[in-house]
Amino acid sequence: MELDILNELMGISKKSEASKSKRELYVEQVGILLSEEGFSRTAIEILKN
Repeated sequence: MELDILNELMGISKKSEASKSKRELYVEQVGILLSEEGFSRTAIEILKN
């Protein structure tokens, strides 16, 4: 998981307006985060945002 990439993607206010590749990368990174950490404090914060 690339936390820097995930933080950058979270900065996009309207995910629906992001390019398809950025949306796919976001979903991929969140999946990696959950598989590596489960529902940790970091994962919950990212999902809430």
